[in-house]
Amino acid sequence: MHISGIGTNPIGTNPNIDNQKPNAQSSNLDMKIQALEQDLQKLNAEKQKAIQNKDTEQAKKIEKRMREIEKQIQELQKRKEKATETVSANKSTTKNTSLSDGMHIDEFA
Repeated sequence: MHISGIGTNPIGTNPNIDNQKPNAQSSNLDMKIQALEQDLQKLNAEKQKAIQNKDTEQAKKIEKRMREIEKQIQELQKRKEKATETVSANKSTTKNTSLSDGMHIDEFA
């Protein structure tokens, strides 16, 4: 009797390996978001100094830069959400029955 579809995980189908890229991407995006948020805090402090010095022109320039950074943060957060959704989708579509020795049986075998 020949049973097809029984064997170790083929290359590129290990869910632990496949999910590392989106998770790493999410971590990278988190770091970028944090860096931009720190920049935003620094700019806010600079803006307050400009306001105290009655330098409205400088305050306007800083405010413009702050809006640009806020926009970048929103874009990165959207990318992060998509990466998280991709990981969830990959986990829900992975269908194989694990055996105790690390082998699996394909659902369509």
